[in-house]
Amino acid sequence: MKRKTKNLKRNFIAIISLLGLMLAVNGFGQTPQQNAAQLRLAQDLERLGQYERAADIYAALFNSDPRNGNYYFGLKRVLLQLRRYDDLVGAINRRLEVIEDLNARVDLGDIDFKRGQTARAQALWTELLQKHPQPGTYAAVANALIENRAYDEAMQIYLQARQHLRNPSLFMLELANLYTLRVNYTAATAEYLRFLEANPRQFPFVQSKALEMTRDDEKNLEAVAHAIEQALPQSSQQQSLHRLLAGIFIQGREFGRALQAYQTLERLSSAADKANVGSEIFNFAEQARNAGAFSFAEQAYLMIARDLPNSPYWLPAQFGLGQSLQGQGKYAEAQTAFSAVIEKASGPRNPWALRGLLAQGEILFEHLHDVKNAIAIYQQINERFASIAGGEYLEALFRLGDCYLALGDERQAISWYEKARQMGRNDQLVADKVNYRVARLAFYRGRFSETKNLLEAIINSPRGASEAESMVNDALELLLLLDVNFADSAGALLSYAHAEYEDVQNKPFAAIDTLENLAKRFPDAALLPQALFVLGNLYDGQQQYDAAIDRFRTILRQYPESVVGDRALFRLAEIYENGLHDSRKAQSFYEQLLKDYPQSLFLEEARRRARELAEKNKSS
Repeated sequence: MKRKTKNLKRNFIAIISLLGLMLAVNGFGQTPQQNAAQLRLAQDLERLGQYERAADIYAALFNSDPRNGNYYFGLKRVLLQLRRYDDLVGAINRRLEVIEDLNARVDLGDIDFKRGQTARAQALWTELLQKHPQPGTYAAVANALIENRAYDEAMQIYLQARQHLRNPSLFMLELANLYTLRVNYTAATAEYLRFLEANPRQFPFVQSKALEMTRDDEKNLEAVAHAIEQALPQSSQQQSLHRLLAGIFIQGREFGRALQAYQTLERLSSAADKANVGSEIFNFAEQARNAGAFSFAEQAYLMIARDLPNSPYWLPAQFGLGQSLQGQGKYAEAQTAFSAVIEKASGPRNPWALRGLLAQGEILFEHLHDVKNAIAIYQQINERFASIAGGEYLEALFRLGDCYLALGDERQAISWYEKARQMGRNDQLVADKVNYRVARLAFYRGRFSETKNLLEAIINSPRGASEAESMVNDALELLLLLDVNFADSAGALLSYAHAEYEDVQNKPFAAIDTLENLAKRFPDAALLPQALFVLGNLYDGQQQYDAAIDRFRTILRQYPESVVGDRALFRLAEIYENGLHDSRKAQSFYEQLLKDYPQSLFLEEARRRARELAEKNKSS
């Protein structure tokens, strides 16, 4: 295939060369159509890297009409590629005989610069700037310097233009780009802010540049923040500058400083828009919660829930407060917060009441393992909100099935799953969720052929849902486990399935015993890495950190290439970070993941945590 491609390219070049020869014989400049065809031919040769042949055609075209800019620029490009500087000087002089072209005169200096005659080039350009003190002249000279990587000299040209032309608004973006290249982010930010003052509607562009400069570097963040803070007293764009600060602080996970910026934004915006009071604080709270900064989110949500009872954001803020408390493990306080949402959201169809109940059920079921009271909550949703029949209502039906499965009442569990299918009508995602749960139940019971059939139905179903919501990845993961271990379905696979069912029923110690027994009885089982991974998680859940670390280390030592290798390393780092509070060891394990598993799905999160811990360890 490669040989065929090379032959085709060789033949194409030969054809183009032949055409060029024919055209040369016939003479240039006969008709505009012929000239256009010759120009396209030269451009094709240039793209193919056939610069000598392209130069011959460009030269003939140029000689026929030295005024034509396309001919000149084409000839200039290929002669520069070939470093035929004398020929280019001749072409420039020929052009200057028939037309006054300032850019061509700048090109003469460019050739001197490329030849190493920088003093001569500088003298020529200085003379041009004195004779033609316009922005275009300065821009042309600066561009020539930039093309020669003389960035500092180009900056000086732009700054001279401002001084000599008495216009401080000239070349703002050009200077910002050069300062960025020289890693002078303070000066670059000052130029972007100058540009923002003149062009307030360009805020999104300026914000994107600020975020680019401060990404993944605390030192750069401080430089940009300092420049913005320095500009604030004189700026007419107060809100925009505070929003820039808020954005870079959020990105840099400086949530305390971000909150201060958003509080300032709240004061500025609420004075002009009292009907939207609380919007800026709520914006911060949502970003902080989504980033896992629950204590800062709690603080912000409280500012609305406690101090702004008439804010249109009160209900979502109160709900966010509950979520933030839940994220910190403050389950009793979270339940109280959700109760306030339910109480305030009066009316049979108010979705916030449904959300509050759903959140309370989640805490009872997932965190407190109070299955019976969770069922009571979900039943209340079923009775009060059946007429809504949206995604949140369907989630309550699925949760009822999960609760009964945790109690071992499989008949009731399937009944609720099927009700969700019925209420979801023709929604393929709902059908896939039901099939996946029924498949897992069949898996727990050792009915592996039935499990495979249900999983294959999910994988082969028409994709109506987005990839992020679909059950395909979950189905594929379980199907892979079955396919690899199906031959041992009466041994290790059955034990593994039984342990998973015990875990679902909140019997962690029974699940631990089952998996430890599996490891002893089936030391060569293909699913042993997965079994060890589940064991590590179970021990971690019981705060038996030494045992958890041992299981994860065993995976890394004996099965580093398994599907759970990167996950085991990530969990090991998490235990040292959150369980044992050994930030230095946690940092080393996150960094090891970056090195050993460069394709891991945990890569970005591991990089972020390693960076945060490095800063923490540096200051401790």
